[in-house]
Amino acid sequence: MSWKRRILRLIAITLLTPVVFLFSCQSRLIYYPTDYVTTELDFARRSGVRAIPYTSNGQSQTAWLLPAQKTPQRLWVCFSGNAARALDWLPTVEDWNEKAAFLMVDLPGYGSNSGSPNPRSIRQAAMDAVDACRAQDGLARVPLGCLGHSLGAACALMTATERKADRVVLISPFTSMAEMADQTYFKPVSLLLRHRFDNRTELRRLLQQDLAAQVTLIHGEQDSIIPVSMSRDLQTLDPTRIQLHVIPEADHNDAIDLATAQIEAALAP
Repeated sequence: MSWKRRILRLIAITLLTPVVFLFSCQSRLIYYPTDYVTTELDFARRSGVRAIPYTSNGQSQTAWLLPAQKTPQRLWVCFSGNAARALDWLPTVEDWNEKAAFLMVDLPGYGSNSGSPNPRSIRQAAMDAVDACRAQDGLARVPLGCLGHSLGAACALMTATERKADRVVLISPFTSMAEMADQTYFKPVSLLLRHRFDNRTELRRLLQQDLAAQVTLIHGEQDSIIPVSMSRDLQTLDPTRIQLHVIPEADHNDAIDLATAQIEAALAP
């Protein structure tokens, strides 16, 4: 092999190695599933949380229902970010369940769930979780709302469009996973993306439905992972129906803690 061919081969290997890595390992770059420990499940049960077992795509799943203290006026479906679990919502929402029930949904492969997360399995599991919860007494016909943070905002939007939610609260949402990939790595990397969450498209679908959904966006001004410009971009789809709260001091992971007042107001009956 001539020295020129060796150099070209070395250049090709150098260029292709990160491409192959990103294509084959992107699930590990997007999802960080963890299990529950016994103490976490014990705390949830003491707080009145009920396990909602169901099956999705042939896999055993468990969602977690915090019932309303009084007759429920709404069912909120909650999704966490890519490194969190459904029950991480419990300390936040347990003070807000006087007239609303909260269904906290883990992604496939997270918490007590089997399976693997991807846009298709997540969409189906979310719909199946809502359907299983609707079978509970008193929840069949109450209005539906969806709440999510970060990747969970994408899950919340998918659920809202598929199960006709009329209230949606998205915290630190991205516009699309493709735009996140290009921003985080390098511009053409989105062409390799297999996990194509698209909040812009999903939000357009929601706004075209007959329910006239009310959408609230909450984003930290200092967000170092998903820039606040992405929420501002999403709001432009319909500024009259999409309300945006920018939290000046909030980053990505503390946005929920620093925006509890705004979240509580958005969840109010």
